[in-house]
Amino acid sequence: MTELPDALQGLTTLQLLDLANNRLKTLSPSTLGTMKSLSELRLARNKLHQLQKDAFHGLPHLELLDLDSNELASMETNAVKSLPELKAVRLGRNKLVTVPSAAFTDLPQLQSAELQENQLTNIANNAFSEVPQLLLLNISHNKLTALNHAGLKSLKSLEVLDVSHNQVARVGSSGLEGMEWLVELKVKKQLHVPVVYDHHRTINTIF
Repeated sequence: MTELPDALQGLTTLQLLDLANNRLKTLSPSTLGTMKSLSELRLARNKLHQLQKDAFHGLPHLELLDLDSNELASMETNAVKSLPELKAVRLGRNKLVTVPSAAFTDLPQLQSAELQENQLTNIANNAFSEVPQLLLLNISHNKLTALNHAGLKSLKSLEVLDVSHNQVARVGSSGLEGMEWLVELKVKKQLHVPVVYDHHRTINTIF
């Protein structure tokens, strides 16, 4: 299966759609948007290569978006937008090089974002916009060289940040600025990375 079948259109009471382990190359927002009751969308291990603007528009009850282990090389601004119930997004093990501005926006319930094992060199300022409940961000196993300009400063609710297995030379206080609730910072396998932060804060740093 390389595209969403037309038979799925109009399934307004469908709550879980699992199309993992197929050969999907494209998504049809016009088909997905008719599934108004969908709460879980599982598309892991397909051949998707791009996330376009408003790819998941019209899914007011979506809680889980699983796009793990695809071939995603790019995502547009507003790719994951205005999903009021979304709690977890899985984009690990893809080929993303950059996360553009407002890639994730207006997601009031988002708690977990997984972007590990991509090829990320850049996360744009304001890549995460209006995500007030984000608790966990996994950007491990990428090619990031610095956090200061990684577009993370707006994530004030973040509790767990995994930046292990990157090329970060130093984790300075400016890179963690605004993360008032951060309790766990993972920088494993970067044995010589100095971590500098406000001495009034207690952060469990795992090397």
